[in-house]
Amino acid sequence: MAIMTSFISNMIDFLGWGKPSPHDSSPYRVADVYQGLREQVFDFKSDALESSKPENDHSVRCILMEMGLQEAVVSLLAHSDGTVSLYFSNGGGILGLGQQEGPHRVSQELLQMIPQFQSELDSTSDYSIPIPGRSKLYVFTCDQVLVLDTTEDDPKNDRLSQSPLYDKAQELIYEIRVVDENRKQERTSETEN
Repeated sequence: MAIMTSFISNMIDFLGWGKPSPHDSSPYRVADVYQGLREQVFDFKSDALESSKPENDHSVRCILMEMGLQEAVVSLLAHSDGTVSLYFSNGGGILGLGQQEGPHRVSQELLQMIPQFQSELDSTSDYSIPIPGRSKLYVFTCDQVLVLDTTEDDPKNDRLSQSPLYDKAQELIYEIRVVDENRKQERTSETEN
C-alpha cells in the first residue's frame, strides 16, 4: 500500500498544478481537464445512459473512487462499458485502459462485487471533492448515486465491512500501474532504436 501511495504522489508531483476550481471549495488546485472529467462522470442522467438503461434501474453503471491525498485527489473510474481510467485533480492521468487485460479483468471483478455492498451505501447528491485523508467511493446506478465516505485508513485497516471494495480498487490501481510502466518501457525502447 505504501508503494502505491508513493507512486501516486510521485506521479502527482511530476504532473504539476492546475488552476483553482471555481466550482469547488476544496483545498486543492483543480485542473480544468479534471473538473471536466468529473462533471462528465456525475452527469449520469445523460441521454446516453437513459437510452442504454438496463431492465434493473439499480444495476451498477460505474464506480468512481476518489482518494484525497495531500497534493491532489486521485480518481479511479471503472465503467460497465469497459472504460478504466486513473486521473489526478492537478491534471494528467492514465486514461483508456479498459482494453488492457489486467485492468479490464479487475475492473469487471470490482463492478461485480458492488451489489453485495449496495445496501450499505448512502444515497447522495453531494459530489464534493474529498479532503486530504478521506476517500469517497461513488456507485452510479441508472437511478441514483450512492457513496461510501470514509477516512483513508478505515478500509486499509479492515475497519469497514466494505473494505474488500477498496482492496479490489487498489488491485485495479496496481494493474493500471503495470500497464503504464510497460508503455513507458516500450516508448523508451522505441526511442533508443
